[in-house]
Amino acid sequence: MRSLRFETTLLAAAALSLAAATALAQGESLEGTYQLTIDGEAAQQRIERAIESATDDMGPLRETIAANRLEDRNPAIDWLTIDLREDTIWIRYGDESFDLPRGHFGDVPVPGGETAQARARIRGGTLLVDWRMEDGRRHDVFELNGDTLQLTLRTTSEKLPDDVQYLLPFRRSS
Repeated sequence: MRSLRFETTLLAAAALSLAAATALAQGESLEGTYQLTIDGEAAQQRIERAIESATDDMGPLRETIAANRLEDRNPAIDWLTIDLREDTIWIRYGDESFDLPRGHFGDVPVPGGETAQARARIRGGTLLVDWRMEDGRRHDVFELNGDTLQLTLRTTSEKLPDDVQYLLPFRRSS
């Protein structure tokens, strides 16, 4: 009886180790540099349409202010790099780079001299990045399918009538 429990425990431990190794291998496959697969102007148009859709029901002055602020925070990026580290995940979005705490929220400097609360997590081979700022939140989802990385960005705020959401496709660089 004791031997059967030991074997069952050993099998369970082996299964957990295999699951952890598989998850780690999936996460590691996200590492690398990726190039935008669509024209930069087409990416900018996607972003502008998403912002316009989210701010459409605001008054003209508020809409202009919100749209300008969102456009500043959502530039079209031609490439990105992901580096998985033990305690952080380093991501370069075009010219801006961030060293994000892995699994828990922490202070992260952002352009404009502000600080955001941010965290990065890997779930089932997908990289999730959550940003919390004073006036809203952003959720970035990096999903890898072969050499294609889809980056979906979603910004929410109580000040916006709707969420800003768009997708940018990237391909792994050689």
